Amino acid sequence: MIINLLFTILISVVASFIGGIIGIKSRGNNNKITSFAMAFASGTMLGLIFLELIPESLEGMKNEIKYGQFISVGIIFVSVIIFFIFHELLNNHGHHKHHCETETDEDNCHEVVHVIDSIEHKNGVFMSGIAFVLAMCIHNLPEGMSIGATFASSTKSGITLASVIGIHNIIVGISISVVLIGTGISKKKVLYFTTMSSLTTILGSFLGYYLGDMNEVMLSIFLAISSGTLLFVVFYEMLPKAFKYNKSKMLFIFIVLGILVFEIINIL
Repeated sequence: MIINLLFTILISVVASFIGGIIGIKSRGNNNKITSFAMAFASGTMLGLIFLELIPESLEGMKNEIKYGQFISVGIIFVSVIIFFIFHELLNNHGHHKHHCETETDEDNCHEVVHVIDSIEHKNGVFMSGIAFVLAMCIHNLPEGMSIGATFASSTKSGITLASVIGIHNIIVGISISVVLIGTGISKKKVLYFTTMSSLTTILGSFLGYYLGDMNEVMLSIFLAISSGTLLFVVFYEMLPKAFKYNKSKMLFIFIVLGILVFEIINIL
């Protein structure tokens, strides 16, 4: 078990680290490159949401509870609303209209006002980034449990599954780093948070090995919450920023490309 767990840790951490590096390198000072990176990351997240998380949540709840799929949909919508309200409250907390009262120092005053507004905006963006990381941590937990449960039945199958999920985690790492670096935090912290997001995969592998699969209903609820959180971040932060930086229709191609890359990796 120790060797298997070490293998899972290595795959998860290294894959997330690699994804973080790629995401950071893709987001230089060039706004066009930044927009394409965000569009691609949005595509991979949309693939994750609509091709994996939501279908699994709906199916799991439907199998366990009558009309359970409607409960999952409700949880998704409530999650989006809660994170939206939470984001707005934090974004508007302490936000005041700043005025320049004297003409003498008007230029300096406007400069200070701009800095204050920029800080307040970044606080809201930062909370969206944190929400995104938490959602991915929730998403990684059942994946880790799948690895642990598979290792419990077959070492060979466990290694195969861990390797495939590792490839998937590279894409996830890219998406996380692209979102976080837009919050204004240092690249070292971006890489740190991106790598640390893989720890729930390791925790899940422990639980999966010793406890077996997660209860179907609880798993479906976790997946629905994760879906709602990711939908909020993708449509409220990532895509708007991508189209703000670049008006090119090529962004749609990168979004579709992200979805296709996720699906190809998911099939492996």
